[in-house]
Amino acid sequence: MLILPFNQQRPTKKSLILNQDNQLQLTPYSTRQLIQHYNHQQLIDFSQTRHLCRYFDHHRKIPQINGDYQLLPLGGTAHQNTSWVALHYVAAFEQFDSHVLFRFLNGTTAELNYYGQQLETEIHHCAAIGRILRASLRLCSLSFGYDITIHARFPDSIIHQYDNCTCSRCQKIPQTTADLVQLLDELEINKSNYIYKAATQAFPECPLHEFAWYNDVNVFIKQLRRL
Repeated sequence: MLILPFNQQRPTKKSLILNQDNQLQLTPYSTRQLIQHYNHQQLIDFSQTRHLCRYFDHHRKIPQINGDYQLLPLGGTAHQNTSWVALHYVAAFEQFDSHVLFRFLNGTTAELNYYGQQLETEIHHCAAIGRILRASLRLCSLSFGYDITIHARFPDSIIHQYDNCTCSRCQKIPQTTADLVQLLDELEINKSNYIYKAATQAFPECPLHEFAWYNDVNVFIKQLRRL
């Protein structure tokens, strides 16, 4: 639920992790290293999220977002050691002075120093990006004749409080394939990008046996990125 820098008299331990079972873990890896390692395992990585943040004119902090799974830095950037909060586990929060109090879905609370601007705006940005990614997945599936229903993994999370929002940023969430292609064009996404190809059905025909030997998920993701 939280990844925090740890510098107290334990030079071999660099980060403190609070997981969803309320267990605390110390790790020799910095928060930057942990997030970068996590990012490298994701199909949607910082490069795509950065495009969307710029689209919303949001240049301060780049979150790591994969649909419902959303990690927000509370300071600095992905290239610095800072605290990260898993928004999908957050039920509510209160911001006051230079602190923020998070209430998590499991009832745990955590109060942290926070010197940024309005946290609600940043969470709203993350929620909108998550909605764009979920909508893009469904529209790409429709392009290939599959009408899928995407269920919320964390329906009580704070990120789903914006599901029915109609503000200017949420109005940019694509509703049709044409909307998605227009969004990709506005983001100046290269037409060789796999999302662009999926939206326009521009994938080359590939027999299933060509992918059958990818038993490792990470290898398969790398192959998808090359398409």
